[in-house]
Amino acid sequence: MESSHDRCVKDGLPAVCATFVAESSFGVAFCEAIHEQGVVVDFVTRYANAAFEQQTGISGVVGQRFLETHRDVADRPETAAFFDVIRRVLAVGRAETLELYSPAIHQWMFLEVARLQPGFFSCLFRSINERRQREERVRRRLSDQSFLLEGPSVGYWKVVDRTFAWTNRAFEKMLGYDVGELVGKSSSCMHVSPESFAEVDTRIAEIMRNGCFDVAPQFEIELVRKDGSHGWFEVAVLPKWEKDHLALFGSCIDRSEYRKAQLALAESEERLALALYGSDAAFFDWDIASSTVILDKEWMRLIGIAPEALVTRREGWLQTAHPEDRALIDDTFEGLLSGALSAGAMEFRLQHSKGHWVWLRFRGRVVHRESRVGACEPLRMVGSVVDVSDRKQNERESEQLLRRLAQLFRASNAAGPSASASGEGGSVLALLSRRQRQVFKLIASGLTSAEVAEKLNLSEATVLTHRRELMHKLNLKNVVALTRLAIDEGEI
Repeated sequence: MESSHDRCVKDGLPAVCATFVAESSFGVAFCEAIHEQGVVVDFVTRYANAAFEQQTGISGVVGQRFLETHRDVADRPETAAFFDVIRRVLAVGRAETLELYSPAIHQWMFLEVARLQPGFFSCLFRSINERRQREERVRRRLSDQSFLLEGPSVGYWKVVDRTFAWTNRAFEKMLGYDVGELVGKSSSCMHVSPESFAEVDTRIAEIMRNGCFDVAPQFEIELVRKDGSHGWFEVAVLPKWEKDHLALFGSCIDRSEYRKAQLALAESEERLALALYGSDAAFFDWDIASSTVILDKEWMRLIGIAPEALVTRREGWLQTAHPEDRALIDDTFEGLLSGALSAGAMEFRLQHSKGHWVWLRFRGRVVHRESRVGACEPLRMVGSVVDVSDRKQNERESEQLLRRLAQLFRASNAAGPSASASGEGGSVLALLSRRQRQVFKLIASGLTSAEVAEKLNLSEATVLTHRRELMHKLNLKNVVALTRLAIDEGEI
């Protein structure tokens, strides 16, 4: 069987050259051009050494026409560029090199094409995949660095002897300068005052004293723009020795809008704090999904809870509610959660940590979100409570006074109650059922709902239902109004 070395010798290549080609680490191919009307349109590979297959990953090319065996790349730009080089080399006789990417083998190749004799040429191949990958990594790194240095948000600069030696475009733009205008200017032109300039010097001296040359400390400073306006900037400075002088490298981020937002937020929080302080209101935020209730610090004053209890469960928050008020609380919360009420208001009692009852006026609203099926799901309930114990105490005292006056009035009226006070004729009490009238009279006498239930042998829930209905029928707002009506109607 004829070896590749023998074929080279037979094709006219000297034996020494044939041996060199066979042992070369380059992939080598000897090719014969195919002409049509004087133009190279294809070529046949007459010889390929062992390294050719290793470098290109292509085997069985000897005796094959290139375009017939590589139809998938015949129309690619890389193939057209390769044939242009072959035509120039055969026409001029001067060797040319090129780098091509072969999609068939996913390789970058270095090629050198040289004319051997008329109609024949050689191709030297070597894979340059690793080099191209290294170049791509370097290109990306440089691109990233370019983005950092020329990006739109971070300014970079270099100062030597308190003079700007270099600035990027972002730094110039945030201070209102044109391209290159800052270079050569003193860095003191940006400082609000000598004190500001001295502050930077102090920080740099501290860095030098501590020997911190690896980490750039950050601080905020007020600087002057070209148009005279002031702005707040976050600056990082890193000193570096360059030969016999100290250079300062730094970055700068414009924090002016952030500072404005901070000041506006602080002012808003101060106004809110003053408003809350003036209202004596305590606020709560109930996360319905987790049943977690967050209370503000005013709750410590209202009901004496410990600071660690400011985040609690709904059950723990309401377990101190007065038994008479729990039905009202449940009804109001149910109306808010179901969407029947857009906002809720009620008055109920919670037990103070010291044991006494505190009357609170509640106002709340539920935030809903639309679910996937179109229904509104309750997300959270927010609201406030205000201590109304003093008002309730005044109402109780007023109620007792009215009751005492009624007793004195009846004792001094020998003729007895008038017809209108007897509850007959056009009395509004005719709107009540017999049971509701009994409940009305007992409440007006000063009994609690629990005491009324015990006296009438009813459940407390039934008494509360009668109480709500009679208050609605008589258009009464509270027990004081109920007591006054009872006096007018002669019920007590």
